[in-house]
Amino acid sequence: MADPSQHPQPVLATGWQSGCGLLVMMLGIALTMLSGLCTMGMTIADLSDSGHQGGDLNLSGIQFIVGLPFVVVGALIWWGGWAWRRKHRGAAPPPGQSPSNREPGDAP
Repeated sequence: MADPSQHPQPVLATGWQSGCGLLVMMLGIALTMLSGLCTMGMTIADLSDSGHQGGDLNLSGIQFIVGLPFVVVGALIWWGGWAWRRKHRGAAPPPGQSPSNREPGDAP
């Protein structure tokens, strides 16, 4: 009979890294969609506003300077979450062999 002290239980669940990657990916998707919709809405409003009065400050295009960095950062967060999930799937040990019970002579 195996001694239970040789195989300690992991503190975190097996799929915690995949779950965290999914959460980060969803946050990136939300940021990309919200900032993209806001930038698109401001662009449509800017293009449809043809009644400029004399003396108004023309700020057309400022929405891209403000909005597009948020879209890019959201897309990078989305990609990072996807990569985090993918990294976890590829790094899983084969079934029946956990990293803690390897023999010293086993190849990685």
